[in-house]
Amino acid sequence: MNQRWHVRAVPLPGGDEPIDLWIAGGRLHARPFEGAEELPGAYVAPGLVDAHVHLTFEARERLGLSRGSAELIAAHLEQHQRAGVLAIRDAGSLPGVGVPQGVIGCGPFLAPPDFFLPHLYEGTAAADAVAAARDRVRSGWPWVKVICDFPGADGNPLNPRLGYPADLLMRIADAVHEEGAASPPTSWAGSCARPCTSGSTRSSTATGPTRRQCTRWPSGASRGRRH
Repeated sequence: MNQRWHVRAVPLPGGDEPIDLWIAGGRLHARPFEGAEELPGAYVAPGLVDAHVHLTFEARERLGLSRGSAELIAAHLEQHQRAGVLAIRDAGSLPGVGVPQGVIGCGPFLAPPDFFLPHLYEGTAAADAVAAARDRVRSGWPWVKVICDFPGADGNPLNPRLGYPADLLMRIADAVHEEGAASPPTSWAGSCARPCTSGSTRSSTATGPTRRQCTRWPSGASRGRRH
């Protein structure tokens, strides 16, 4: 690998001002290299970014490790690291199970009782949803994930059941933003996109992270999130 490049960009995580970096021999360097080709860019990160992962459980059990265990979280982090993913965003974790410091997480799923996958969440009644969303942010989570709709008994994702009503979704979004966080909803058929985007500050996607949401690096799996 003989190519050499130069890039001036804001380093992630945590950078505020652009810096000069050179790439040579497959590594980043702070010192100049002659003949380096100029690369465009606004931000630079030393690895791939996965903006939608679930560290505390598996969608399909493959690793043979207990759901919510430190061993499973560590195994997931190791898989990402081996694949070159060095920044991740956890898009929903089991109740009472934290994620490692440095991982951008949203905490437990927010959804009505008897609505979502029962082994992955604890239901929150509509009357308590706004307060529950505020509590998540105040306990340290930088965003809140709301399950807007979910397939019914027929399993058809294009004809899902609706969870919280649209006016409540808007109040949840407003409350979370007032607390200084984000509230992207998850929708199987786009049924909640319109009510959640009627205001300029509301989010409409659960998989498109902002810079703030996805610029910290995973560390040891034995470390819990901040409280």
